Amino acid sequence: MSLATEPSPLARYSQVETPRTKPPRVNTLFSAMRVCRSWYQLIKATPQLWTTLCVDGVINQKNAERKVAFFLERANQGRLGHTKNGPASSRRGIRRLVLTAAQDLPPPTFAAVLAAVAGAGSASSLREVVLSFVDGSRTTISADNEAARACDMLVYLETHCRSTLDALSVCSGSRIYPDFDLTCVYTSFPNLTSLSLWGTTSSSFVLGLRAPFLRTSFTPIPPSADPDDPSPPPAVVHPRTNARHLRANGVVFIADSNCHLESFPHLVDLDFDIIGAPVVWPLLSAPNLRRCNTAVYGEAHVAALPMPDLAQAWARLEHLRLGGAKRLAPRLLDEAIRLGPLRFDHLTHVDLSFASLSSRHLTALFDSSNAPCVDELNLASTMVSPPEAALVLPRRMARLRRLNVSHTMWVTDETVRAVAQCAPRLERLEARGSAFITGRPVMELVRGRMPAVDDADAELEHQQAQVSGSSVKSASKAPRYSLVTELALEGCTKIEAAAVEWLKKHVRPGGVRFQFVDPNERRGRSSQWAY
Repeated sequence: MSLATEPSPLARYSQVETPRTKPPRVNTLFSAMRVCRSWYQLIKATPQLWTTLCVDGVINQKNAERKVAFFLERANQGRLGHTKNGPASSRRGIRRLVLTAAQDLPPPTFAAVLAAVAGAGSASSLREVVLSFVDGSRTTISADNEAARACDMLVYLETHCRSTLDALSVCSGSRIYPDFDLTCVYTSFPNLTSLSLWGTTSSSFVLGLRAPFLRTSFTPIPPSADPDDPSPPPAVVHPRTNARHLRANGVVFIADSNCHLESFPHLVDLDFDIIGAPVVWPLLSAPNLRRCNTAVYGEAHVAALPMPDLAQAWARLEHLRLGGAKRLAPRLLDEAIRLGPLRFDHLTHVDLSFASLSSRHLTALFDSSNAPCVDELNLASTMVSPPEAALVLPRRMARLRRLNVSHTMWVTDETVRAVAQCAPRLERLEARGSAFITGRPVMELVRGRMPAVDDADAELEHQQAQVSGSSVKSASKAPRYSLVTELALEGCTKIEAAAVEWLKKHVRPGGVRFQFVDPNERRGRSSQWAY
């Protein structure tokens, strides 16, 4: 039951993924309670199954307080006096609090929910908190409510679970303006390891994120020194935090205080889509990053800032994304080439969409001889640095399974044929809006990935045909599909209709997506262009 009712990971809550769907998703826990009376009694009497409390501002607008009381009663049962399950008593209480569409909760209801959690003693057991404003109302009044709810939540967490909070996520469809130093958040919550700020830079709404206990700047305390000592004063010591994950998407940094690398010695996950690069630029040199997603905006910032220490930051990198400012990706990739080139023995996912690249960036860094584990490569909407006219793909990408070259002007039939040669394990190809490719090279790619029929399989088909009384000819007509499972070809206007029919016969059903016009560029609701 614990396995079946395990809550969704916190990564599900962001500015893009909607936490709530319509109609409301089925609650697995309540469905299991309806199986039989024994299951009902067992689930009701097991506090460990009631540790996640989700309250939605639209769905639970009228019954939020009753739902909270219902969960708290079961999560805290036996906590104060009933010690029958003594070893598991530490797991009782609410460990994860998820508030979605929080701007639609009336102020008294929002305050009552937090007060009920604190009054039941569950605030001290909170480990993960998600405050989401993605769903629900999107008006000027709701934007003002977001700022008030966010401030109230930060104050509440600092008051009740300062020493226990492990992960905090604030999700919004607005631009987030944090009015504090990021280091101060981690120092205010000593055990905090994950901080996620999910916003939307292009939104016209603004979420001002602030709290009275969070400082706009952090002045490190220098170590004590003897005033009579003629030697120079010792270096300033910056506070150390337990930060491991830092995600800031759709965030605008306007604070004057920059982060210091010494304050983030354990950082492994860095995910930025921000305006205001100088504030977080030193964190790009964090040693042994596993994930580095960096999209910063502002050409002057990128050109003037010093080069990060990529040798220590990308030594064990697994996921790399570079975007935003035009000079960011080529500058960092050129530095990686200058280092030898820098090897990527652990790299599996590469996202260079919207970047300006040269063929040397791909062939020197992401060939199997230098990056043997690359599984996914995203080159959508990439541009070619002059004087080159087209990008040359690496000679060998032995483990590549997914390639995205959508909305590019440099992809031609020769590019598709090169993909068939350099990526023998390719399963998914996205080439939306590629107006210069025809059907023949795509057919060659699919045919080249047709599985070989072993003699044993042929003999087995022959025997099954004899037993069933059918002919060998009918047995040989069993559908055999290519190992290419997905082709996204919307907007590829030069692909012939006959080629599309052939692809649909040799790729598993639903694997070929094709329209004469790219869905992103269609006007109106007419379906006359759909194939």
